[in-house]
Amino acid sequence: MPNPKGTNKSSGLDRRRKAAQNKDNANYAERRAQILASAAEVFAEEGYDATTLNDIAARAGTDRASVYYYASSKEELFQQVCSGMLAANLAAAEEIAEGDLSAADKLEQIMANHLKTHEQGYPQWTVLVRELRRVTDARTDWSREEVERMRRYEAVVRSILEDGMNDGSLRRDIDPDVATHAIFGMLNWTHRWYRPDGPYDAATIAREFAAIALSGLTVRDAG
Repeated sequence: MPNPKGTNKSSGLDRRRKAAQNKDNANYAERRAQILASAAEVFAEEGYDATTLNDIAARAGTDRASVYYYASSKEELFQQVCSGMLAANLAAAEEIAEGDLSAADKLEQIMANHLKTHEQGYPQWTVLVRELRRVTDARTDWSREEVERMRRYEAVVRSILEDGMNDGSLRRDIDPDVATHAIFGMLNWTHRWYRPDGPYDAATIAREFAAIALSGLTVRDAG
């Protein structure tokens, strides 16, 4: 039975793309990084649904056909843009959790690392957080792995909260699940207003968030 129209051409391009990715080809790697950076910028500005491969190609100063040499689809570009950040945050959180710091200090360090990732990984982190629903609703091996990392990351924070509640250093009248959601709500909502070139740096935001989350805003009676 003859191959469907375009199959041979597509398969040939797939083979050349995979061969180029597997080679130690500095020029290919550099151009691919440029394509991914352009994709991240457009996804962050326009959103995934409104972005086209033509938009990404134009931002990268090339054409749609050339983009296919670096990624097979818009979805693949999206996955490549978003990959790696959750894994890095999870690894850092697990390492912090194993340390000898107080629960409050551990939580502050996790917040600082999370926001540092946002700062250093901008705009990729903005794309990931803004499109979390797309990640969680997808049914691919990649999305399942990312969702599992999210759950483990949240579980680390929850376990630190529980440790602090159990040793009396954190309030026991707050539900740890609600507290976990509140912390991640603050951290992830920064995609709506934070910019690396803005008035606040990641370290400053982390300190302020930690003060709000761990001490609250109510002025306590000194007596």
